[in-house]
Amino acid sequence: MENVSIKIDEFLRFIRESAIQYDYAINEVKRCEDQTQDILHKLELEDIKYKERAKYATMIQKIRRERRELKDEALLKSPIVQWGKSHIRELNELEKLLGEVRKLEKVCSGAAYTNYIRNRT
Repeated sequence: MENVSIKIDEFLRFIRESAIQYDYAINEVKRCEDQTQDILHKLELEDIKYKERAKYATMIQKIRRERRELKDEALLKSPIVQWGKSHIRELNELEKLLGEVRKLEKVCSGAAYTNYIRNRT
């Protein structure tokens, strides 16, 4: 028998994990922006030789690529997170439904037929 509760649980987990991933991506974008600003300030205020400037340029490139990936992640998760925030009541109802379905699955998995009629041989 198919476990319906697994599908309900996967959906609820997807919504919760999307919110966590969105928050993480937003925080990491901010971190990348701060790192970029730190490097730019260093380049602006300090006398740095060509080789070291080239290293900083490479660092900025790496940080900016990471930032782009994180921004894309946040962009993709944003509508899911917004939907979850606007459907809190429905998500709570799904949590209750999940509990009910799990109870019923437990009952069904323990069901067994008992033969009450004696074998007459």
